[in-house]
Amino acid sequence: MERQQSRVYEAQLRLAAHYVMVVCKACQDYLRGFEGSVAAVLAFNAERVQIEKSAAWLLDHIDHPVAARLFVQMVRDGYQLLYTSVPDEDLQRWLQQSLQAAEQLGDVSAQAKHLYALGWSLNRKGDVQRSYRLIEDAYARAEAVGDAPLMSAILVVRADLARRRGELAAAAEYRERAHAIRRDLGDALGIHHYLYEKGDRAAADGRLDEALQYYEQAYNRAVKAGGYREIARVLTSIGLIYNRQGRHTDALGVYEQALEFSQRIQFPPVIVYTLHALANTSIAMNNLDAGQSYLEQALDLAEQAKLEVVPDILAELGHLAYRYGALEEAQQYLDRALETHRARENNYNISGDLAYLALVYAAQQNFAGAQEATLECLRLTMAQTSEVELLTPIFTAVHLRILRAFSPSVSTNEQTALLHTALHWAGTVLAHPGVDQVKRDTFASFRPALETALGAQRIARLLAEGAQLDLMTVVTDVEAALQP
Repeated sequence: MERQQSRVYEAQLRLAAHYVMVVCKACQDYLRGFEGSVAAVLAFNAERVQIEKSAAWLLDHIDHPVAARLFVQMVRDGYQLLYTSVPDEDLQRWLQQSLQAAEQLGDVSAQAKHLYALGWSLNRKGDVQRSYRLIEDAYARAEAVGDAPLMSAILVVRADLARRRGELAAAAEYRERAHAIRRDLGDALGIHHYLYEKGDRAAADGRLDEALQYYEQAYNRAVKAGGYREIARVLTSIGLIYNRQGRHTDALGVYEQALEFSQRIQFPPVIVYTLHALANTSIAMNNLDAGQSYLEQALDLAEQAKLEVVPDILAELGHLAYRYGALEEAQQYLDRALETHRARENNYNISGDLAYLALVYAAQQNFAGAQEATLECLRLTMAQTSEVELLTPIFTAVHLRILRAFSPSVSTNEQTALLHTALHWAGTVLAHPGVDQVKRDTFASFRPALETALGAQRIARLLAEGAQLDLMTVVTDVEAALQP
């Protein structure tokens, strides 16, 4: 009986080893780019059931050193393809289990890679403190084994973590160190990521022309490296800049190209990212039906792939329902999104949910609830480092004041006072170089009613006065005005 069990074990081990090699070989093909990456995804999907069965068997026998080594090898050397093909929830579990096995085996190289992947995931979720610990540990181990490509990738995450903590000089130093390593290695994709991140920073600061220049350079590097995933992502980011510039037709054209590239490798995160962008631009063009269709497609795919962006899409659907006037539906979507983001302690997304929810409350004539939501949104945003993000809670406060000013219970004198303050704040927001087109369009929709109440000349004067105000002074004034 023992001999028979031993033969069964050896046969299962050989089968598992075969599928580990399938994953590792497919990942090598994937990293070649272009048709190699397409072929790799197809090969993985053709063997997905057997690969998942082999992974489950290896985990059942993870206490056996040979099985543990095979599982660690699969996760370590197949990570890029697994990230593309395996739901995030399952991949996180595999990373945790593989890390434990790598520690028992003394495989420092695998430990470094797993710690990096886990820390990067936590950073995406906004969990800066836990991410910081894992990333620092990952860097020490990568440095110990001399893994220069991994060190450069970790330095990029260290830069983002430093930026989130407001350590801008350290963030710049980490980015430049990462770029130097990648330049020395001749790493085309690594240089792409460097340029892409610089584009992101410029976009976040409202320097849109500069962001476009970096994104276009990043696109050229991605084409040179043959990275479908990277090409799709940077094309979508270029489209988002066009959208902010009001070039909606150009944005839609670029998104369609991005969608084609991302669908070639069946990569759900970038497909969802692009569908989300298509939705936002369609909505900005007042094509609400198309926007809702794209968001629903994105939500279905995100839920199937168990992506972390599900609550973000729910929030967008909530805002769209608000625009349709379906207030109860809007609140349901936003409550679901807010619950998930609070559970993840993701302050950036919590603030976005609250800004949307404030408008729903105001439409329901619940101005106390709207002010409370906006105040929390403002305080969460103040803890972030980009002043562009502060424009959202300020403009939400503008929106609330205008809605409140035109509610039936408000006297003429009170209306005038509310509108004067709102227009000063609006002037500050609209004069900022980082203001997006949606805010401009929203304010333009208020113009007829504002001109009836105050006249065009007074509006122009109040906006001009607001444009001269310091942003942080306005933040202080808004915070005080929102106090119960």
